[in-house]
Amino acid sequence: MNQVSGSLHRNRVQQREVHVRIITCLTLLTFASDSSPASLFGFDWGEAVVRLATKAYKSSRAPSKKAIAKAARPVGPSQPGWQPNESPYGVVLDVQSLSLQQIPQAVQAAHQVGFRMIRAVVPWYEVEPQPKSYRFQKYDTLVDSARSCGVDLILTLSYCPPWASSLAQEPVEISSRAMPEGLEAWRRFIGTTVSRYKQKVRFWQIWERLDMSNFRGTRQDYAVLLVAASKAAKLADPFAQVLASEPGGMDLGFIAYLCQEPTRDSFDAICLNPRVETPELAARYFSVLKAVLQKTGSGPAKKIYVTDWSFPLSQDAAGSPLHFDPVELSSFVVKAYAVAFSMGAERVFWTELRDSEANSPKGSSWGLLDADFQPRPAAR
Repeated sequence: MNQVSGSLHRNRVQQREVHVRIITCLTLLTFASDSSPASLFGFDWGEAVVRLATKAYKSSRAPSKKAIAKAARPVGPSQPGWQPNESPYGVVLDVQSLSLQQIPQAVQAAHQVGFRMIRAVVPWYEVEPQPKSYRFQKYDTLVDSARSCGVDLILTLSYCPPWASSLAQEPVEISSRAMPEGLEAWRRFIGTTVSRYKQKVRFWQIWERLDMSNFRGTRQDYAVLLVAASKAAKLADPFAQVLASEPGGMDLGFIAYLCQEPTRDSFDAICLNPRVETPELAARYFSVLKAVLQKTGSGPAKKIYVTDWSFPLSQDAAGSPLHFDPVELSSFVVKAYAVAFSMGAERVFWTELRDSEANSPKGSSWGLLDADFQPRPAAR
């Protein structure tokens, strides 16, 4: 009987995976050509397919009776009094481009679009400009605004202050991207920040994508940072979820390295930045990534988050950004979410929620909202 039950469970899981992939194929066909209208005969096929994809995705993650019973148990004194949202839709918010007064407006705008998770960078150099002198006001406002809207956060801890950088004599654009000089200050920053938002923020990404523009260190350097940060975060909050980053482009070799000792047990999820010309190309990398996780023994224990997916930046012969059609952006957004979900990503974050001079080169804005918080077609 147990064998029959196990076989039926496997069949259901396989059926759910097939359903998700079928819906994804329909999505890609629907938006295969920018010239093909998403609405035919008065019916919005694009919106219908997205809804079907979401339903199939949620079905594939439906909790078992055992999980439901566990969740229904009374919360113990050592457990947090809330659980993270199950919504897979996330968006990146450039907090640095916002005034203190604009932060609640931006969080509310993200909630109205339908996002239940926001990722935001917390620059170390901004929070601790001098040793043990902290400035959390902007992030207190972000956390309180998110909590009031029922939005969860991933906070990305990155970028050294000059006084802690191993390249302190270099310009801030370089020194902030360097390894800290020693780990004591880094651990203190992690522990202080996680402690401040304990039971308000669960997810902590350690550094942004690790390309040369964001991180001037080796993969061994990042491993040292990750292990130190993980220990400090878990000490401050045993329920903290630590997220590791990769250099971008879904660097499978780098991810395989992190899935080995001493870093394998230092993170709960891997954060991806596909950086591909079309979402369909990313599907190939996702397939190999699963094999990498299985081969290294990480398997399903490591969750997959896409925390930085944006429209590819195109340039003309002179190097100037090329303008793109808002309909083209809409098509890319839908395909990006559908492909990532179908290949096993738990959460997907679009970059960015809103345009600003800091994150959107003129003519190449990829925000779902413009600088005045007005929605573009892709926001639908």
